[in-house]
Amino acid sequence: MSTSRLKALMLKETDNGVVPSIEWLNVDNLPDGDVVVDVHYSSVN
Repeated sequence: MSTSRLKALMLKETDNGVVPSIEWLNVDNLPDGDVVVDVHYSSVN
């Protein structure tokens, strides 16, 4: 796979619950079997 970087919504479990964050990841660091979807437009309602 390429060494492309992507912006990802990460959810991390802490003692106080789940904490969301936006992080830059390398595609090569994703676990085997994960699927990468190239999204051009998105919105949250």
